[in-house]
Amino acid sequence: MDSNSTYYSCKEIRNLFNIHRSNKVTTCSFTNDENYIISKLDNYDGNFEKLIEDVKNFQNNVIKLHKEGKAPKACQNCSMFVKKNWIDKANDKFTSLVLNHYKTCNLKCKHCYHLKHHDTEKDSDNKLVLELIKTLVRKNSISDDFYINLCGGEPSINKFIDEEIN
Repeated sequence: MDSNSTYYSCKEIRNLFNIHRSNKVTTCSFTNDENYIISKLDNYDGNFEKLIEDVKNFQNNVIKLHKEGKAPKACQNCSMFVKKNWIDKANDKFTSLVLNHYKTCNLKCKHCYHLKHHDTEKDSDNKLVLELIKTLVRKNSISDDFYINLCGGEPSINKFIDEEIN
C-alpha cells in the first residue's frame, strides 16, 4: 500500500516525461537546471525501457528529497512546488509528454529565451523521439488521460511533428 504524507512537492515530478533539446531527458518542464537532466536519448542505444526505468528512479529520488525537506533549489523556487498530501512515489504511468526538443522558428521575438541567451543546443533527433514515444505506448507507460505538450521553437514547422503526435 502506498503511503501518503503532507509535504512540499510537485505533480510534474511525479508524472511528466520531458524531451529537451540536444536529446536531453528531464522530468520537469519548468527548469533548465543541469541537475534535472537525467540522461540523453542517444545514451540508451535504443533501449528505452531502461530509460523509462531511469526516469522513474529519478522521479522517486526527487520525491524522497521533497519528503525529507531537502528539495533542490529549482523546486523550492517554483510555483508548482506546493504543500499538500502527496503519495510518496511517482505515478506508475506518465500523464504528460512534453516535446520541448525543437527550437527552429521563423520568428525573432525579443522575449525569446534562445535569442536572449544565445542558446547553442541543437534540435533533438526526431527518430529517437519517435522511438521513445512508441516504446512508451508499447510498454503501457502512459495513463488514460495522457496528453502531449508541444513546446520549444515553432512546433508546427517541425517536419516530423505529425509522426510524433500520431
